Amino acid sequence: MNEFDKFDEYKFLVEDTARITDRRQSISNLYTTINSILLAAIAVLFSETALPDLVIIAGAVAIMLAGIAISLTWKRAIIRYREHLRLRFDILREIENHPSMADSEKVYHREDALYPRNEDGQSIDHKGLFSNIEKRLPEVFVTLYVILTTIIILAVIFGLI
Repeated sequence: MNEFDKFDEYKFLVEDTARITDRRQSISNLYTTINSILLAAIAVLFSETALPDLVIIAGAVAIMLAGIAISLTWKRAIIRYREHLRLRFDILREIENHPSMADSEKVYHREDALYPRNEDGQSIDHKGLFSNIEKRLPEVFVTLYVILTTIIILAVIFGLI
């Protein structure tokens, strides 16, 4: 490849990486919205006193199980996007090392200096990075659904509902 082709490849990969990052963010927004709607539906169920207790309990548990499944799917999507992005970042670093790019700024190498990575490509000691927070959000929802389900089951067992 000549210098122009290598630069075009680099430019394309930067743009493609930005598109994938935007898509990942959109998907996270969608899953956050879905989980918020599910939690609101649970609240509505428990505030609706006209329904029989069994219907409320069954409906809430079904919604929470759906929430767990949705959150686990979300987490898998985040992991897949992270793998796609890691591949692109690795290729971009390789292109930055190409002789034709010798005089260019090596942004992805500078980023590595700011945020060192382990052998798996994960940032070290940067728990506050968006991707690390984003990865934990589905786990927070799963934990919330499990706690709520446990509370409901215990309330039924002890005759509180």
